[in-house]
Amino acid sequence: MPLPTPQSNFVQGSESHLCALFPHRYDYLWAEHPAPGERPQWQTQSKHPLTDRLIQQGAFLYGVRFGTQTNYFLLDIDQHSAYHPSRDPLAIQRLTAAFEQIGIVAYVAVTSSQSGGLHLYFPYPIAQKSYQIGRVVQAIAQNAGFKVKPGHLEIFPNARPYQEKLSLYAGHRLPLQLGSYLLNQNFEPLFTTEAEFVRQWTFAQARNEVSMETIGQTWKIAQRQERAITKNAAKFLNDLDAEIEPGWTGYGQTNWILSKVADREFIFRHVLSGGAPLEGETLVAAILHVVTALPGYKEFCRHQQDIEERVRDWARCVEKHRYHYGGTKAKLMGNSSPPSKPLNQNVLKAEDAQRRIREAVADLTAKNELPSAITARRKAIERYGISPTTLNKYRSLWHPIELDHTLKKQAENTPVKKVPEALSNQEVQTLTSNKLSDAPAAPPEQAGISTDRVGGCGGDFIPPESKQKLLSRIEQGRRQQAETQSSVTSLEAKRQQRAEVQYQIQLTQWLKSGDPILIKEARGRLGLPQPPL
Repeated sequence: MPLPTPQSNFVQGSESHLCALFPHRYDYLWAEHPAPGERPQWQTQSKHPLTDRLIQQGAFLYGVRFGTQTNYFLLDIDQHSAYHPSRDPLAIQRLTAAFEQIGIVAYVAVTSSQSGGLHLYFPYPIAQKSYQIGRVVQAIAQNAGFKVKPGHLEIFPNARPYQEKLSLYAGHRLPLQLGSYLLNQNFEPLFTTEAEFVRQWTFAQARNEVSMETIGQTWKIAQRQERAITKNAAKFLNDLDAEIEPGWTGYGQTNWILSKVADREFIFRHVLSGGAPLEGETLVAAILHVVTALPGYKEFCRHQQDIEERVRDWARCVEKHRYHYGGTKAKLMGNSSPPSKPLNQNVLKAEDAQRRIREAVADLTAKNELPSAITARRKAIERYGISPTTLNKYRSLWHPIELDHTLKKQAENTPVKKVPEALSNQEVQTLTSNKLSDAPAAPPEQAGISTDRVGGCGGDFIPPESKQKLLSRIEQGRRQQAETQSSVTSLEAKRQQRAEVQYQIQLTQWLKSGDPILIKEARGRLGLPQPPL
């Protein structure tokens, strides 16, 4: 059964419709009116409850806390917060849009005091457990990229661990006291009365259809999320959020943002939402939904006409090269390799450094400007903005000796067509067999006889013209043998050079193939960043 809505007669003798909206009056806060520019010194009064007449008297500032249940929650945004409308006109709109998943769509906005801070009240018809609604609201805000901390963004009732149920909830000052005024949709002051505040409260309350079932489900997800993610994974997730939430701030950022959104939705979304890991069309839809809603998308993204195609490319990429949080590389690679920790910032920086070195070497090679001397090569690569420390760390990517050794290994692993072996002297010069002997006739020089006759047993006389032709064929065979031996001598060097050229040609073909997966693979092997948009 639903919890009962707090009644307006919670305090006996309630004389104000406004005061009736805040029925929990025990352990209330009070403070003397501060001097201009100073903060009030709040104190807690636990000896008696706060009454309507004390509030209406106005001799002090008053604030209230929360009981075990509440039919509203409150957001406190400081004037100097990054989410204040004076600094980010769309931050509150993004934040309130995130609450739609639990049925919250309307609020009442007032200035909290003369300091210019904001209080946003979110009332709803059916009261909810205070510890649940506080935890749920905080989880939704954090998942949307907002940081909940004092002086920046505060939530009432505050989220607190269940074991601290006997401690008091944080209190907030009541509305419409000195310096507190109603605000319109543009956060401009309105003529303020208690009746107008109550009217707006009632209107918002009727629109916010929150159920215990919805809050309970979201709270369970928040509890699983709190327990499931390790410290390192939380750091990785926070790094992704930091890259994603600002959205586009200029041109040429589409690939970078898509890669981060794809990583977050594929690796962590099932943990954040409590559902199954995203794959296939579900993953594409999730990435597309996040990307198109980010700030600056319409202003700076130049690929809105083919954004879905690009999202599909990145979805296929992360499914091939990433694995869901809680899974292992074994599922990705199809073997029994041990689990691996999620990528951290150090790994990303190392990969970026190696890519920049490979890119510099590839660019210098393409321009035929890569020096062979170590010092000259180092200085040439440093001109690409790469520090000496980074070059020392990854010597195998640029150092002449170590790079040649690496290319040699690659060449040895590349199959090369077998070259026929050269014929020996004997095979080149051997004549037809002697008809009067089982053994082949020896060449004239080796027989030690005149070249005018063959065989030494009365063979036919060789005319001078035939003898000259025979000697020419012998000399030609010797020259062919010398050329073959020379080619064999340089075969190893040529094979290495050919293997390297074939490897570069293959990567070049991948880059020009138009296949996003082959392009990404080629740029990864060459260490090239994503091309500018």
